[in-house]
Amino acid sequence: MNDGQSLVSQMNELIDVLDNLLAEQYDAGVKLAVRENEYRHKQALKILEFTARGERATLIPDLVRGDAVVSPLRQERDIAKVLYDNKTRAIDATKLKMRILSDQINREWGRNTNG
Repeated sequence: MNDGQSLVSQMNELIDVLDNLLAEQYDAGVKLAVRENEYRHKQALKILEFTARGERATLIPDLVRGDAVVSPLRQERDIAKVLYDNKTRAIDATKLKMRILSDQINREWGRNTNG
């Protein structure tokens, strides 16, 4: 069984983990925004290009998605989104661990003050 001091130490470690995850999420969010911007910019240019060439409007979305320049940018954007979402889930999991630990700390301290 954990004593109160050990539980507080674990909580401090989780606070450090959470701080690091928040910084990593910020970085991942910035990368996602950059990738999204690059993808959308090239996508718009390709739409204009296909429109100017007289391609049928119904084909343009598929042609743009399959374009050799646009497709890798979309993939990079999607990967950046996965990394950002992963950081969000890690933050949520860490906060859940902190709540559980906080409840344990409260029970431990309550037992020590009532006993």
